[in-house]
Amino acid sequence: MFRSKNRCAYACQGFPFWLGTAGLLLLLISTAEASHLRLSFKEVANSADLVFVGTVDRLETRFNSQGTFIITEVYFRDIVMVHGTHRSVQKDSTTIILEHAGGCVGDICLGVSIAPAFEPERRYLLFVNDDGGTYANPLIGGPQGMFNVVKDVETTQEYVLTAGNRIFHGDRDGRLISGTSRVSFIRNGSPVNDTASIAAETLSAPPPVPNHPADGSMPASALKTPNDTGAPLTLEEFIHYTREVALNAPVGKPLLRREGIGTSITTWITGDEYPAMEEQPIPDQSEIIPPGKESSRPLGGTLGYCGYHTLPFVIKTVPTEWWSYDTIEAARNTWNRFMAIYQKSPSDGKFGHNNRNEVCGWVKEADLQRIYGVGWNGYIGWAHHWWRSGSPCGVLLESDIMFNPAYEWTDNEEAAWGNDDVVLLRPIVMHEMAHTWGMQRGSAGNWGYYETYDYDQLTVVHSYYHDIIEDGRGIHVADAYCLRRNYQSRTNIKNTVDVGVESYYAGNGLKNATANQSSYYPGDAISLRNITVENIGFLPASNVRIRVFLSTDRNITGDDYQVGSYWNWDTLARETRSVFDINSTIPNDVPAGTYYIGMIITVNGLKNDDYTLNNRTTFAATIQIKSRSSGNDNGDGNGARGCFIATAAFGSPLAAQVVLLRDFRDQFLMTHNPGRDFVQAYYRYSPPLARLIIRNPALKAAVQAGLLPLIALSRTMLELEIMF
Repeated sequence: MFRSKNRCAYACQGFPFWLGTAGLLLLLISTAEASHLRLSFKEVANSADLVFVGTVDRLETRFNSQGTFIITEVYFRDIVMVHGTHRSVQKDSTTIILEHAGGCVGDICLGVSIAPAFEPERRYLLFVNDDGGTYANPLIGGPQGMFNVVKDVETTQEYVLTAGNRIFHGDRDGRLISGTSRVSFIRNGSPVNDTASIAAETLSAPPPVPNHPADGSMPASALKTPNDTGAPLTLEEFIHYTREVALNAPVGKPLLRREGIGTSITTWITGDEYPAMEEQPIPDQSEIIPPGKESSRPLGGTLGYCGYHTLPFVIKTVPTEWWSYDTIEAARNTWNRFMAIYQKSPSDGKFGHNNRNEVCGWVKEADLQRIYGVGWNGYIGWAHHWWRSGSPCGVLLESDIMFNPAYEWTDNEEAAWGNDDVVLLRPIVMHEMAHTWGMQRGSAGNWGYYETYDYDQLTVVHSYYHDIIEDGRGIHVADAYCLRRNYQSRTNIKNTVDVGVESYYAGNGLKNATANQSSYYPGDAISLRNITVENIGFLPASNVRIRVFLSTDRNITGDDYQVGSYWNWDTLARETRSVFDINSTIPNDVPAGTYYIGMIITVNGLKNDDYTLNNRTTFAATIQIKSRSSGNDNGDGNGARGCFIATAAFGSPLAAQVVLLRDFRDQFLMTHNPGRDFVQAYYRYSPPLARLIIRNPALKAAVQAGLLPLIALSRTMLELEIMF
């Protein structure tokens, strides 16, 4: 596809993860690279001052009034007004103008990581901050507030697609349902799937082989790609849902923060981390380094790289006395374990546009507006780049990283997991550092690899999740692949042996691995679904072994209760990943209590690899182990299944209806605190009713009929993916 070797998208050159087909390009919407919280659709809708549909008429660029940043103005016509609050300054306009950071003026270009990328004559549905201010990106939640509007190729009907080119089917229980497959276009009301989007499965590693015949393994249930069912949501239906459902839904505690100063929960010293400003004008163009040799313009894709730094890539760090210093240094050293691209420069207490790459630290809203003329609009962090016009994938002249002080920040993983009040620093640093060396860069115009947060591969450039066990300790196959191809002609590829295990998988965002139940008795069968193992290294890994443990804390060791024997790959190919399910048995000697499900991965049997920080992890949700002597019976005779009423109604815990409801519980209710609370309440109060159903045939028939709508809903939700 006329792509030069030094700018290959993730998975070209025989690695078919690239989605740059002509059909997909016609549908692509996106933003550039940045860190943002994963938001619910109702928070996106209720945080927007203005919601509208419009066609891009033109884009114009200019310097800000300070001469320190480039601003792009996007003009929209053919407006359909969906919603406007009293804060909106353009809700009565027939032409809407959005401003964002980035663009080219003359021979110099700026790419701000959180800036969107609009294209003329494309039509979008947008949720924006329209209070009269200028923001690096006015969209609420970045790509989470930006949707494609596309026409049926045979009719004039308009449909709404996600930023990842997935259709919507409708809503279930107040949530939007997005399709499991990416689409190339819609014809006569039916989506035509983009087959390239699932090609990655063909080169994935197989599941591991169980060492013991009583254990099992299989390809992940999540990676089965069912055909999308149901008609895609039209633009009119999506607008109706936004107005009548999302805008009237209680948001609860909002995650977005537009202003203010947070605090730091830290295991090290704290301090004032708001650096002195260093105001400098845009550099003289004679100082700009000419770009390297360029070939054809890169096409859009899912994951890729665009642009590089001349090595050594010297980046100025934060002061050594800051609590964040060690975390930032650890992130830099993690990238250097695979290719030695970064060199450290000590902090001088200043930052700005100064021809130096730097981690700027936490920049207050007032300082951001004063120096750069733009605001945060709720983003966690960003990276921005300067380069010479005409060479977006050539030499990068300056790359800077900054963080939003409106949030509560921490280096304490235990304080961050499951806590939406704080942000864990290390994953954000890893995310933004990936952008500084060229990963997932895209800005104004039709170039680069845009950030949608909807990737079907693990990568550090997903959005930030509070409920995913991701500590930022390590990179993923996609990241290593892009880093090596971007810099292989500039420095050596290190033969670092690195395998990793994760309790989540990628597909329409990140989703947790799950157990098939929430409670067990010793000796019960257990299934663990959608575990991810990667070989991030550049060489095959031998005798890769994964073991599963039950632990009373997140510190997983070989002294915890081991589940089954182990699962093994004789050889795990380089730069590959396996997503799989395993089956085993709860150990008979586990005392009753609450346990974390933990995993440890090793190479050459039980030996550590060269980078051990990603070799062990836990599931996000705990499980309960019950004592068989406790007298707790769930109504189905074995105390292990927990679907009391359904088991009583349908006569067996193995009945298809019971299995389906159990899967719905495990994959949806057990993945968040309100759902787990509901399940626990159900466990407390339903056994007496289950016993009554067993003794009363008429009641059993009535309960069967009453459960049919829930069974139908569960089947639909298990076949589809929940987006919001």
